[in-house]
Amino acid sequence: MKHPLSRRYCGGGKLRACRRILADTLEAAAASVRSAYGTDLPRVRVKATDCDGQPVCDQISFIAAGAVETPPIPWQDRPTFQQVVEMR
Repeated sequence: MKHPLSRRYCGGGKLRACRRILADTLEAAAASVRSAYGTDLPRVRVKATDCDGQPVCDQISFIAAGAVETPPIPWQDRPTFQQVVEMR
C-alpha cells in the first residue's frame, strides 16, 4: 500500500506546471469578478440582505416554523468553537 502523501496532484508533480495552473485559475477568478462588478472595485457595494437581482448576497435566511417569520440578517463570521483559555 502506498502512503497517502506519496501522490502528486498539482501539475502532475511538476512545479512549473503547478505554478501555471494556479496562475491561470487565479486569473480566471479575477476575470470573473471584473466581468460581474467592473474594474472600479472600491466603489462596488454588495448588500448584505435583500438579494433581489444581485449576483452575490451574504445573508442568513430563516425558515418559518411557526406563525412568525424572521427577516434575513447579514452574515455573521464567527467561529464554531470558542474556548476560555485563561480567566483571572
